Amino acid sequence: MLLAGCIRDGKTHYVEGREHSLTVRAEQEYFWKDEVTLTFVASRTPECTRVFPMTKVPRAEVALTLHTLGNDVWNVRLGERTWQFETQGCTQRAGPPKDALGDLVGTFTLRDKKLVYQPAKPAAL
Repeated sequence: MLLAGCIRDGKTHYVEGREHSLTVRAEQEYFWKDEVTLTFVASRTPECTRVFPMTKVPRAEVALTLHTLGNDVWNVRLGERTWQFETQGCTQRAGPPKDALGDLVGTFTLRDKKLVYQPAKPAAL
């Protein structure tokens, strides 16, 4: 049961239509608690869909960046923490070094109790 005033939201980056997507979810268990639980969903249907628990963080610290290394390998960064996922089989890998995040794809932030996804601007040619 979700109490009024709590956060329960998710935003998605679509890679190749609805069949290939990456979603970040934020859920606040109780309105009086400042922290939210973050999860990541890697989906490449019909091959796989998998939910990965990430961490709990204060609402003010929800600022994740999504990066790609190509070949369906994705890095998600939150502060100093990094998670790496691949979407061929929807698995989690050991996080990469900070200097090997890949190209920025977009950012996920929390604004007015709503999760917001902002795609990165295309690189100038």
